[in-house]
Parts: sequence; structure tokens; C-alpha cells
Amino acid sequence: MALIVGTDTYATEPELTAYATKRGVTIAGDLSVLLTKALDYLETRSYISAKSVYGQVLQFPRISILDYDDTTVPTEIKNAQIIAALLIDAGYDLQSTLGQAVKSEKVDVIEVVYQDNTSSSQQFRSLNDILRPFLQGGMRAVRS
Repeated sequence: MALIVGTDTYATEPELTAYATKRGVTIAGDLSVLLTKALDYLETRSYISAKSVYGQVLQFPRISILDYDDTTVPTEIKNAQIIAALLIDAGYDLQSTLGQAVKSEKVDVIEVVYQDNTSSSQQFRSLNDILRPFLQGGMRAVRS
């Protein structure tokens, strides 16, 4: 399936392949499926500012976001989609159901004890860090 930049994806299949190759990562899955699933994840996030054009399909480009032109998608967003695609290819579920973290388990007469006030969700630092400046509620640097 051919993806259309600006409609179905931010990053292209060749960009995903080039990014992975530079880092010695082998991609096992279908590139368009990986990019689509990664886009699904990115599109669920709450970003600062507003879409550049009323009714545009994707979250980017956005009006007056950091130092970026209102008509372009930041490279960081394209890279975030690529990173998300590689995480999905590696078997991670970026949109998994949240539950409490397990404190201890007992096998005989099955027993599970959960941590108080915790979540079992995995954190993906490379993805979180690249998205942080664009997210509502995220810590972002002020540029002068």
C-alpha cells in the first residue's frame, strides 16, 4: 500500500529504511504497516498550538509552533514516527492497556501483589524526548 505524505504519514518508507540502516537496525515488518501504526500513536497525542489549516487530516503542520514554519512538518515529528515504527517492529505496543506494576508474584496457590500508585506501562525515552517540546503539558524550552 502506498502511503501519501501529509495524508497517511509524515515519514516515507525510504526515510524509515535510511534511518534504520544508519543505526544498524534490521526491519522485519511491512514498512507501510509500521508507519501507519506509528502514525496512529502520534495522532493520539495532544500537541501545543493548532493545526495550520482547518480540517487538515494530520496533526502537523501547526500554527506558530516553536520556530517552525506553519506549512512544514518538523523533522523531529518525522523522526518520532520512525522511532515509533521501529519500536513497533521490535514488538512493543505503544498503545497498550495500562495496569498496575507487579510488586511480587507467587506461583503455588497463585498470588500477585501490585505496587501502590504505579503503572505497568513502558516508557520509551527516545520517543518521549523527541516529542516533549511539541506536547501540551510537556516541558519545553523557550527559544529567544
